[in-house]
Amino acid sequence: MQSKTICLLAFFTVIQVSNSLLAQTNGWYTANEIGAKTWVIKEPGFDENMYLLEGQDSSLLIDAGFGMGNLRDFVKSLTSKPLIIVNTHFHPDHTGGDYEFPFVCIGVNDMEYAKPFLNPKVVQQITSQMLRDTTIADSLKFPESRVEKTILIPVSDNHLFKLGNRNVQVINVPGHTPGSIFLLDLKNKTLYTGDNMQTTWLFFKESLSVQTYMQSLKKLNKIKGKYNTLYPGHGKSLDIGILDELEQCCQQILSGRCEAKPYHSMIGQDGVSCTYKTVTIAYDPTKVK
Repeated sequence: MQSKTICLLAFFTVIQVSNSLLAQTNGWYTANEIGAKTWVIKEPGFDENMYLLEGQDSSLLIDAGFGMGNLRDFVKSLTSKPLIIVNTHFHPDHTGGDYEFPFVCIGVNDMEYAKPFLNPKVVQQITSQMLRDTTIADSLKFPESRVEKTILIPVSDNHLFKLGNRNVQVINVPGHTPGSIFLLDLKNKTLYTGDNMQTTWLFFKESLSVQTYMQSLKKLNKIKGKYNTLYPGHGKSLDIGILDELEQCCQQILSGRCEAKPYHSMIGQDGVSCTYKTVTIAYDPTKVK
């Protein structure tokens, strides 16, 4: 009898754990738990990732997607803690939902770039161009009557978001944009990297030089012991070794050892590219040094 009871308890424990890992959705956004009190949130379209980190006292939402749906209420269905919003950089697939929140943190050097995307009408124009085949029911949109003025709060290098038993550190990583930041979950040794991925884009007019980006990567490689997992703004988790490969790729470009090839992006902005092992850097050839 005792063994049957133990087996039943084990069975229901497995069921409870499995249910906690199932995706939660409101018909537009979907959330999957990727760690203790940690979710990746996705919406249809450009495969961008938002991350929700819950601490004892408050929760941190990293990036806000395109903002086509009611992100605020969906996030509140996942956590009841007071919410802090932070953008890894200003591009509209990461800041589109900012207008739904009263306060949003962003890297100090991306502040001015982000301001136009606080207007929901601007966001709608962008999404209609970039996501032509993606439609959303009116019932899933954020109600216009609830739109308030959003205040941007600049954050600088080493700023700490104190969530209660969970601190998240801001790391300035200029390159993709002037104010790009990484978020380091110190307790869980996890680094949230925005658009610094296996293919990193430095060809935008606001992007900085390859040399500047290499200095950002050097800084990250100096603190390798503080993280063992990378979660990017698009796609799946990455091996931390890609940061070293990206640094080596920059060195190849700067030394002239890498033959630049034409690069055509899906959004119509082009540059040249260099590939090293598993990574590629697409950049503006006039902004190497």
